[in-house]
Order: sequence, then C-alpha cells, then structure tokens
Amino acid sequence: MAETVTVTERAAKRIAEIVAAEEAAKVFRVSVEGGGCSGFQYKFDLVPAPEADDVVL
Repeated sequence: MAETVTVTERAAKRIAEIVAAEEAAKVFRVSVEGGGCSGFQYKFDLVPAPEADDVVL
C-alpha cells in the first residue's frame, strides 16, 4: 500500500521553520484519531524520533 501526502510549498516551508527551531524534536508527526464532530481529530506534534509503528514519508 502506497502512502501519499500532499503538502503545499508554503506549508512545507513553515514546517521546516518550526522543526529547525526545535532542538530536541526533529520529527513532525501527523496523526488521525477517532473523535471530534466529524469523526476524526487530526494531531500535529514534534517528537525526538519516530516510533516503531510510525509510517515515515
């Protein structure tokens, strides 16, 4: 199964700025959790390293 994520140029630049400003957290994690009004909640975190079950793109 191929994972595809599309990020605009503006978003990519902003993510790079945020990650560069963080000394300890160098991985930008996007996750989807059940819940919220539409059935899903989208989470964005900066973490030090990927977890074993992360899909790295």
